[in-house]
Amino acid sequence: MDADFEEEREAFCRRHCGEFEDTEENKLVYTDIFSRYTALVERCIEAKLTASVPGFSMGEFMAMLDSRKDELVMEVFDLLLTMGDFQSFKEMMVDYRNEAAREAGGGGLRIDVSAVRLHAEDQEDGDLRSDLDTALMISPASGR
Repeated sequence: MDADFEEEREAFCRRHCGEFEDTEENKLVYTDIFSRYTALVERCIEAKLTASVPGFSMGEFMAMLDSRKDELVMEVFDLLLTMGDFQSFKEMMVDYRNEAAREAGGGGLRIDVSAVRLHAEDQEDGDLRSDLDTALMISPASGR
């Protein structure tokens, strides 16, 4: 793929991936972001093809892609699929969000530890100490 286009698409995804959550519910803002993403991809594809192919028509191109989808390079097909399929686009954006969280350091989990005073006699007799259960808390890194 064209390096300039890939850079622009990557920047768009990184800029907007924070809005997406891996849940069944779809927020209204997803629709707006999806529309802008589709317009970005269409604009880039159309500009390159119009400059390269005399008499280029986006409608004819889309019909040809649909009829030849088994012949497409997987990377190109995935890009075109995210352009027309909201669920694929959402999955891609959630993947970007997860990757950004990993890059930020934390791998998606945060561990908080607090000091708890221990008494030797409580450990030796084997009594259950429910207050020790709160000493270690593991939660998603996004809850910082």
